[in-house]
Order: sequence, then C-alpha cells, then structure tokens
Amino acid sequence: MAGKSGKIFISYRREDAADVAGRICDWLVQAQHVAHDDVFMDVTTLLPGTDFIQAIEQTISKCRAMIVIISPSWLAQFNAPTTSYVRWETEVALRNNLLIIPVLVGGAQMPAAERLPEGIRALTRRNARPVRPDSFDYDMGWVGRGLGVSGRARVGWITAVSAILLIALSLGILSQGPEGNPIYGFVHSGSAKATQTATGVPPTATEISPTATLSARDMFQSQYKSVTTGQTASTSYSFLSNSGNNNLWEQTPYSNKACSFNPPPYHLQSFQYGNKSFFCYGDPRASFGDFVYTVRTSFVHGNGSIIFLRGGGEFQNFFRFEIHTDGTYSYFIGQTSGNGRSASINKGQKVDNVLGALARGTQVALFVNGTLLDIVPDTVRATGIIGVGGDAYSEDAYVNFTYAQVWQL
Repeated sequence: MAGKSGKIFISYRREDAADVAGRICDWLVQAQHVAHDDVFMDVTTLLPGTDFIQAIEQTISKCRAMIVIISPSWLAQFNAPTTSYVRWETEVALRNNLLIIPVLVGGAQMPAAERLPEGIRALTRRNARPVRPDSFDYDMGWVGRGLGVSGRARVGWITAVSAILLIALSLGILSQGPEGNPIYGFVHSGSAKATQTATGVPPTATEISPTATLSARDMFQSQYKSVTTGQTASTSYSFLSNSGNNNLWEQTPYSNKACSFNPPPYHLQSFQYGNKSFFCYGDPRASFGDFVYTVRTSFVHGNGSIIFLRGGGEFQNFFRFEIHTDGTYSYFIGQTSGNGRSASINKGQKVDNVLGALARGTQVALFVNGTLLDIVPDTVRATGIIGVGGDAYSEDAYVNFTYAQVWQL
C-alpha cells in the first residue's frame, strides 16, 4: 500500500455500530488479507490520566486511511455537549490529510455540511458508500477499491510457493544422473506412469489445482477463443437483436428503471442514481450451467456496465461481472469479490466493449474484448438465468446491449 504505514483506522459509534465495524474489520483481514495489526478500531483502552486528544493524534498519525462509519445516531454524538470520540477522530484525520471513506449504515444519510461542526464539514465532500447487510460484500468491494486493498495476496502464500519452487529445483538438479545420486532412482522409478499421465486427457476446469495457474489461464483463453470464433462446434443461442421482441427478456418499465428494445438496441435506463445498480433479466426459460456468454455493451451515460449469470432470483446469488468507465472491473458471487484494472477495457462513454464469461464447473473465467482478466471460483450456483445491468452512482444509467450470445459447453 501507498501512504504512511498502510494502517487503516475504523471510526464508529460504539453504541450502535460496533457489530458492523467488527464485520468490516473481519472483511479487511479475512477477505482482503490486510494484516490484522494494520486495522485499528479502538482508542477506548486508554489508561487513566492519558491525554485523550494526544492519544488520538498519535494513533491516527500512524495511519494512511480512515473508514468513518455513519450510523443513525452518529450525528447526535457529534453534536453532543460532551467530548465525542468520533468527532475528534474525524477532525484529526482531516487535518492529517488521510484518505477518508464515509460508510453509511443502518439507513443513515450523509448530513448536510451546515449540520456539522466547522472542523469536519470537509467530510461531506468525500464520496460516501452505503454498506447494507444484504449486499455487504458487493458494497465493501467498492470501499476496498477506494482503499486500494481488494484482491491482495498473502505474503505467506508467496513464501510457500517460493519454497516449493526451490525444492522442485533441487530435485531437478539431483535427479539428472544416477551415479552417486540416491534420489535418481526414486524420482525416475515412476517415469512410465508419469509419461502415461502426461499424454492423457487434459484436466477439466474443476480439476485444475491452484499451482497450475498459468496452464489454467492458457486453457480458458484457448477455449474461449475457439468457441467464440466458431472453431469449436457448440449449441449456440442469440439474444438482444433489434427485432428481439419475441424473446422473453425483461421489458417491463418500473418507476426507477426501464429495460426495452424501443428504441433499439436493447438498453437499460435508470431514473435514479446515487450508489445504485439496476438489472434486466434474461429469458426465464433459458437456464445455463456450463457455457460461454458474451455481450457487446456501450455506455451512453452512467458509471458501469454489468453482465450476470447463473441467476436464480436472489440478487446476492448472481455471479456478477462489471466494467466501469475508468477502466476498472469487479466481480461478486456469494462471499467472493474482487476487482482490478485492465488496459483491454475501452474507457469512457459511447465506446464499445465486449464482456464475456466462460463458466465451467465451479470456475468462471472473465473476459473483456477477448482478453482473460480473472478466473474466479463459483460454488454458490451451478446453473441459472443470464442478464445485464448498469451502475448509476454519479448519474442516471443508460447502457446499450447488443449481440448477446450463449454457447452451451
């Protein structure tokens, strides 16, 4: 991480936000692999006689970011006549130019600047993010992107792989010749069996081990290309053509969104914005398990374009893959989430991108414009419907979708 020391301070009102603060801490440590010592939650264990303000300043000066959890009673504590922990914590963070992300919980709203003490009014200029119980991982994925911590790998894993490589190298050297080498016979005793395995059928997607990352990427990339270019014969289905009113993709207008073929092409239009996402459901008769799914999409306006797969009517169980106008991408399924940035994404509005997914067994490979971005486990659902969507965070969404295709594997 960039910054002073990489530490993250979680500021929250103990009376009504302790549970969500603990859950956020666990998400950072367990899901994003931030070191436990790099997440600081409390300054309540101060010894008698400790200078309260000095203690806060010393702690926050060691941090580079702060999550300010705004709960329903948060504003009341800020304006309480007695000294407020959260008020001082926020003031010190602003004074030290920390990265500050306000997180709204329990239905709380960001207060107007005039309702806050002058020393913390700058907080209202920070983009806030609601974190809701029913979409916690998705919401925290956005917070993680802001913090720059999503998708970090454990140092211990890297160390373990390095150790394995060193051992493999040693065995390779020791097994080069039989003279005076007691390992040679052991390593080469199963050579006939090894040859048989090496010339057999390649492993399926569900059999790939974590140590075979490179071969897995090559396999998924090759299969995706051969299917989408017609080199592999597969049962295919086409959706979202301009004359596609005969299929059963969602076309019902609602008060907050519309999914429609009129005017063409098929598009999602939202009538609201502000940390919101909207979806258009595919033909409910068409359920897919192992398949390749591609959609050409472009933003007229809005912040992100989405495809989802293996849907079953429960938002949190969709496998959701989205790209954003700034060239980043993210995915969410169950308790798994991640994000990244790719030069393969055409940035900005009114430009085309082709989103793709290859789902096979418990793994889903994600593509943009033919380039493999990630291979992600999906143990939540084995089959389900497909669909599209859009993000409306800073403005209403209007996203076009054309030439959707599905190939059964």
